[in-house]
Amino acid sequence: MGSLVAKLVGQTTDLRVEVATEQAGQPLVGKVLDLPGNPTVVDGLAMDLGTVDAVVDFTVPNCTMSVLQQAQLKKCATVVGTTGFSPDQMSEIYRIAQDIPVLLSPNMSIGVNMFFRTVHDLAKRLDGYDIEVIELHHRHKKDAPSGTAKRIIEMLGEEVPCHSLRMGGIVGEHQVHFAGNGERITLTHQAESRETFAQGALLAIRFICRQTPGLYTMFDVLDAL
Repeated sequence: MGSLVAKLVGQTTDLRVEVATEQAGQPLVGKVLDLPGNPTVVDGLAMDLGTVDAVVDFTVPNCTMSVLQQAQLKKCATVVGTTGFSPDQMSEIYRIAQDIPVLLSPNMSIGVNMFFRTVHDLAKRLDGYDIEVIELHHRHKKDAPSGTAKRIIEMLGEEVPCHSLRMGGIVGEHQVHFAGNGERITLTHQAESRETFAQGALLAIRFICRQTPGLYTMFDVLDAL
């Protein structure tokens, strides 16, 4: 995802990639990217945030926590798309967000975040309906249920059954089924390209650079559009 976000940033006129990071030992470390300014990919531990306005992180929880600590030291706004944080890590994120603006979202697609709101609205009004969630992703996705599915369950306001399928090259699909006596409502969001998430990340970057310290979500971005 980071590579795709960097590519799209390179196509804008108001954003620029200053530095790109990768885990030590990865083949991209040391490479110069074909983007305006010719940024070099560095080992994440060597990241210099001196000229950076915002950091974008799509990695894994332990890496994200290290990035957030560096961003806090340099007072850099941060956009986080990583999922799977432990309760202790979430507590630390809340603490860091007291010092810098942090936007945390398991899915930055505009459509998915409108989907979240619709799910929440239906759940408030469909009393007594049975609800189940189904999510499908490509076979290489590590976490199950997905961070998006977990967010859907939060929006429902109650624990409901969630079924995870890992198949082929599916980018991402989430279904919420509401079943009552004599009728059923099914909401479905299908992601057909990962670029959908990256475009949302660009909106998140522009938003977070204007904010004061605090923890934000894509709902805040939607409300500011």
